[in-house]
Amino acid sequence: MLGIYIHIPFCVKKCPYCNFYSTSICKYNINSYINAILNHMNIYKKMELQVNTIYFGGGTPSLLNANHIERLILAVKNNFKLYRHSEITIEINPNTLNKSKLISLKYMGVNRLSFGVQSFNDSELNMLGRTHTAQESINIIELAKNLKFENISIDIMIGIPGQTFKSLNHTLSIVEKLNIQHLSLYQLKIEKGTPFYNNTPSSIANDDVISYFYMAACKKLESIGLKQYEISNFAKNGKKSEHNLKYWTLKNYLGFGPSAHSFFKGIRFYNIPNLDAYMLNPSKSTITEPTDIKFEWFILSLRLNCGVKIDELKRKNFWTPNFEFKIKKLEKEKIIYIKNNNISLTLKGMLLQNSVILYLYNP
Repeated sequence: MLGIYIHIPFCVKKCPYCNFYSTSICKYNINSYINAILNHMNIYKKMELQVNTIYFGGGTPSLLNANHIERLILAVKNNFKLYRHSEITIEINPNTLNKSKLISLKYMGVNRLSFGVQSFNDSELNMLGRTHTAQESINIIELAKNLKFENISIDIMIGIPGQTFKSLNHTLSIVEKLNIQHLSLYQLKIEKGTPFYNNTPSSIANDDVISYFYMAACKKLESIGLKQYEISNFAKNGKKSEHNLKYWTLKNYLGFGPSAHSFFKGIRFYNIPNLDAYMLNPSKSTITEPTDIKFEWFILSLRLNCGVKIDELKRKNFWTPNFEFKIKKLEKEKIIYIKNNNISLTLKGMLLQNSVILYLYNP
C-alpha cells in the first residue's frame, strides 16, 4: 500500500540548525495552501490507490488548527482508498498543542504523535533555539498518554553544543520514565545555509564524542525495551514507524507540499522548495530525480537492523569474489556480522555506514 506525506512548511521561528524547507506562518493564508494540496491530490483520484499511512511533517504541522488537519485527512479519503487501520502521524512542537487540540486530533483518526523534543535539558534547548522547555515536553507527552494515545514517538539529538554524558543520561532517564513507544536518535549536523553553518558554536562535539554518545544511548535504549530497528530509530514491540519503513524498503509513497519527495512506480521526484510556485500550480512544480534503484536498495537495506540476505546480494549481482573478500574483512574488524545467511552492521558499523557502503559498492 501507498504512504502519503504532507509537508506543512510553516514555523513560528526557524531553528539555527534546521535546513528543511519552511517559512513564517504569518506570511501565507493557510486555507489557500490547503486548497493547493487538495488540487494536487486530485490528480491521483482516478488511479484508486490504496493508502495505509499518512504523515504530517514540517515545518511545524501542529501549528495548524484541527479543521485544517481534518480537511487534509478528508482529502486523502476522497482521493485515495484509505485503509481502515491506517497509521496517521503528526509531528509536534511541544508548545503548540493543548488538550482541546489533542482531543480533536484523536477524534479525526490521528493515532501516532511525533514530538520534536530534542533534549530534556533547558540549556541544550536554548542552544538549539527551540521555543519549548523540557517541562513543556513532559507535560504535553503525559497529557497525550492520559488521553489514550498509545503510539508516541520523540526525537532526541546527540552532539548538541555543550552536551555531556550526564546531560544525555538525564534526557534518557526521562525517556524511560515517560515509557515512550518510539524514539528517533539524531546527530546534530551542521548544514549549509543554516545559521549554525555560518557561525558554528565553539563547543560542538567532535566525532569521538558523538560515537561515544551514540553507542551509550543505543545501549541505554535497548535496556529499557526500545529495540533498534534502523540506524536512528528505536521502538517497542509493534511500534515501528510504518510510514518511515516505506522509505527504507523502497515502497511507494507520494509527497504533497513544497520540497516533499515521492517514490512511485520506481521513479523518484520532488516538489520544488518554493511555496509560491507550489500554490500557483502544484502539479507543475515537480522535478524528477535520477534513480539508481540497485544502489539505493543496498544503502537502505544496510540502514536496517535486519540487514540484507546474502542470497539477495547474489541475485542482484553484488556477490563477486572482491565483494566477498571485503565482507570477510569487515566481519573480522567487527564492522558487520553474519548470521543465518544475513549481513547486518554492528553498532560500530552503523557509525561508519557511509564509508562501509562506499567500500563495498565500489569495485
